Amino acid sequence: MNRSTRLLGAILSFLIAPLALAQEHAPPAPPQEAVAACAGREAGASCAFQHDGRSVAGSCLAMSGGTLVACAPLHLRRGPPPEALEACRGQQDGASCQFTAPRGETIAGVCRSGPRGEPAACAPKDLPPPSGAGGSGG
Repeated sequence: MNRSTRLLGAILSFLIAPLALAQEHAPPAPPQEAVAACAGREAGASCAFQHDGRSVAGSCLAMSGGTLVACAPLHLRRGPPPEALEACRGQQDGASCQFTAPRGETIAGVCRSGPRGEPAACAPKDLPPPSGAGGSGG
């Protein structure tokens, strides 16, 4: 291979690889019913919708960098429980909080925002900050 062919190949690989990676890791879009169930609601709010003839209950979850909020079934939901989000609604990071967890135990802690700007949720005081969170030193 001559030098110009190798250079062209390298340039093409730099242009194509990011596109392939972006498509490979893109999560599937939520059904329109899930998006409609959370229209005008905040992340963490309880929600329900009908999909494929079945009732689905869950909580509103911010997706796509927080620009889209959709109803996520409880078994698919990641992140803090809705009770932890409700305990910190309107509170600043570091504020004391308490809530009753889904299993009935009382959790006392502090309000913490998520690493990608997710709403503050009540987290146990001894829980390490999420990776990627800005270290403001509280």
